[in-house]
Amino acid sequence: MARSAYPTASDVITALASAGILTTDFPYLSSLAEGAAENGRVQVEKHCNRTFLAGSSTARYFDPVTNGRTLWLPVEATAISSVVVGGSTLTLNSQYWLLPYNYSDDGIPINRIDFATTYYSPVVPGNRRSLVVTGTWGYGSTIPEPVWQAMLAVGQWNLMPAIRETQNIGAEDWREADVSEKFGTDSSSAFLSRLETIAKTGLKGFVRPYLI
Repeated sequence: MARSAYPTASDVITALASAGILTTDFPYLSSLAEGAAENGRVQVEKHCNRTFLAGSSTARYFDPVTNGRTLWLPVEATAISSVVVGGSTLTLNSQYWLLPYNYSDDGIPINRIDFATTYYSPVVPGNRRSLVVTGTWGYGSTIPEPVWQAMLAVGQWNLMPAIRETQNIGAEDWREADVSEKFGTDSSSAFLSRLETIAKTGLKGFVRPYLI
């Protein structure tokens, strides 16, 4: 099942409560969870070198392609509506092609544009940013379920320090001056290990190599 939105603070809190890790409310829980969820999204997208959820159509600006005829897109697109070079709108499938072919049928994003010709070589200052590509930028209109679960897992992981501090989860011992007390093993270690497994497993096959 794909998801139409990124994990929220509520998703993180609910998951931790369901797992029995978060047992009581505490001050600033909602704001801390909001930051944890957002950082989970950022960490996963940075790791995968991808924006997973496409937004509204916007224009992006590039220098014209002068080394070969292929523009590798730094951010993938679910759709591209227009390509303009130097003020002239190009025609799809005669002056440029969206690749990989059959991207829509295969459920994968556009990652490059092939041009019929090379433009403006070398690029002089007046031609910089004269290639304008308009489209919806991101991996897809929904987030793959494994990726969403990975974001949720990282979000929970991010909130664990605050939960440990407020609920004494994971404390193995307490010591003050010459007085100490043993509590036993870290009760949260298995849970953290499970979150790590969910994240690593969920992101397999979704990491995009960085363009040099």
